[in-house]
Amino acid sequence: PDVATRPHHTRALIVDEPPPFAARLKELREKAGLTQYELAKRANLSRQGISHIESGNREPGWNTVLKLAQALGVN
Repeated sequence: PDVATRPHHTRALIVDEPPPFAARLKELREKAGLTQYELAKRANLSRQGISHIESGNREPGWNTVLKLAQALGVN
């Protein structure tokens, strides 16, 4: 088909909320008064890793979840 009759595709901008774990991690970190850097140091993780988890770009493994829980004093 010529350009005039060819269907055009549009990209919808979809803004997803972070997954529940990501949002809860950020909430707990802020409630504890910690920066991402401080939490990372307590949990022996990288600040970038904390950022990726909080934004929902990465799902943490079970060992990471345990480290975060211990660093935040939750169980």
